[in-house]
Amino acid sequence: MRRKRMELFKRIITTVLAALVLTSCSSMNSGITIGDKEFSISDIQKPVDEVLRDRKKVDTSGMQLPEADELLRNQAQFFIVGALLDRIATESNLNAYLKILIISEKLSKDIILSGVSSEQAAEEVNKIVVALAKKLGVKVNPKYGKWNPDTASIESGDLTDGAVTPAP
Repeated sequence: MRRKRMELFKRIITTVLAALVLTSCSSMNSGITIGDKEFSISDIQKPVDEVLRDRKKVDTSGMQLPEADELLRNQAQFFIVGALLDRIATESNLNAYLKILIISEKLSKDIILSGVSSEQAAEEVNKIVVALAKKLGVKVNPKYGKWNPDTASIESGDLTDGAVTPAP
């Protein structure tokens, strides 16, 4: 009985030690971890090596360029900021917002190219939006306000949809 316990104990210790060794090996290769996203040391080192290699091709004397350790910090910072901003973009409807801005700018440029002044371009874009909204028909839940088809915008409205009237 004692021998079985000892065998079991050895197996458990061996498993735990193996797990610790494997875990420490993976963390030794980890350069940066942000949530579930991990960048290896080689991910960060590669662009630094490229910069240092390219510097050898030109005369950099007299230039105040960051050295290898500062380049590594800068590159690590770049990975961190990039990952964080990418996460912000996916969590805050940034793609939809940017798409709207790009479409609006493209319409404005096309309108200006057609001869309309840049001051009137925004008004012309609004006319296009109003026309399409009228064509498609827009319905808005009174909770959000009342749809004005002439301006293609939601205006404040009766949140109770007539269920509550002001006291006389």
